[in-house]
Amino acid sequence: MLRAHLAQPDYRAWAELTVRLLFDAFPSALDDLAAPPNWPRCEQLLPHIYAAAARAEDAHVATAMTAELLMRLGSYLQHRGEYAEAASLFERALALIEGERAGDSLAVAHVLNALGYVRRAGGDLDGARLAHARALRIMHAALPPDHEEVGRTLNSYGRVLYEQKDLTGARDNFDRALAIIGASAPGQPEEASIKNNIARIHYDRGDLVAARTAHERALVIKESSPKFGPHHPSVAAILAGLGRVLAGQLELEAAKRALERARTIQEDELGDHPDLVTTLHDLATVLDAIGQVEEARSARERLEEISATLLARPPRRRLLVD
Repeated sequence: MLRAHLAQPDYRAWAELTVRLLFDAFPSALDDLAAPPNWPRCEQLLPHIYAAAARAEDAHVATAMTAELLMRLGSYLQHRGEYAEAASLFERALALIEGERAGDSLAVAHVLNALGYVRRAGGDLDGARLAHARALRIMHAALPPDHEEVGRTLNSYGRVLYEQKDLTGARDNFDRALAIIGASAPGQPEEASIKNNIARIHYDRGDLVAARTAHERALVIKESSPKFGPHHPSVAAILAGLGRVLAGQLELEAAKRALERARTIQEDELGDHPDLVTTLHDLATVLDAIGQVEEARSARERLEEISATLLARPPRRRLLVD
């Protein structure tokens, strides 16, 4: 009712002010958006951002700030495993940025990288590949070839190629990414992420010794990082990969320990999440091989329960009301 009685200049002013307030209140750093302790605050502000962004878009105000706010919210939902919803937010952010700026820019490349990540996680590999490839073209034109942003994008692009079973192309991108990131930030979490991806290549090619070594090196880096630590979801992802390798080496008890630790972290930090579904599947397989049939059955029941919950989860955009 109040909005209906506002003159257009007042409507625009209030729409911009609301976006500014939320922009200041919502976590901004990528590490903060990936940290579960910050998620209750993100969840609290989420419906307000949906509403405020819609008003700002309608009023054509605070375009760059609205796009950045949508990016942050999308990043939060990405970490929560809500990939389709995150993709829709990144697509809105991309449209806003492209509508305001002529030609490609690094801001466009950053959105494309985020969009590529969630498209891949959601199963849209062709869409992910297109997004990362365009981001790379922009970055190669705007940045030195050894820039950290180029390295990050190569890593993301390589992960899509890996999912498309192009192991040679994936390994080439991972190696190039590692050369860049390893030179600029040796021993940092980003290097661990690349090593973890290289471990996947070794595993698929049957080189379990090399895969184990790469996973273990990645684990040491992530666990010792103040930004992550031993109970971070990204550590769980490495443990899950290590568990698969250990199972392949028939070290079933060690595989069970790694997968159970990954499960504990994911249940504590992520709750019902697609990554937990994958971990439970691998854990159940190992438990069956050990002969712990009841424990394996329990893991599969939990897996099915989470899968049903994720399937029934309504889109977040329904929170937007007139």
